[in-house]
Amino acid sequence: MNLRLEHARRLLAKAREDEYVLKHLADDPRAPDAPLGFHAQQAVEKALKAVLAAHGVEYPLTHNLAMLAAALAEANCGAPPDAADLPRLTPFGVALRYDEEGEPSDVELERPWVVSCVGRTLAWADAKIAATGEGA
Repeated sequence: MNLRLEHARRLLAKAREDEYVLKHLADDPRAPDAPLGFHAQQAVEKALKAVLAAHGVEYPLTHNLAMLAAALAEANCGAPPDAADLPRLTPFGVALRYDEEGEPSDVELERPWVVSCVGRTLAWADAKIAATGEGA
């Protein structure tokens, strides 16, 4: 049993749980943006960490998606399809989740983009992990 691949697969399974919540609430206009953004950010964060884990890279304990994308690049793991735009989700990881005064007006959740971005990122991570497992 390859422990790093098992860890990567568990992270990706957790990412799919966040994606599930996002997909099932994104079309509901009553669903607030902050929790949807949180689940989107978490899904992407876990997917990026899963790829790093699959490649045997110790990933930083951070919610910063730009930092995780940089770690992927540094480890020659490639980049997810929306790498340049993923940092847009970072504020939903912590800052907006605990903001008692509501969301800042300059952070907007574009629901259709977020749902498709998360789907593309998880599909990319799944393919990277599968390819890593084949080479193991």
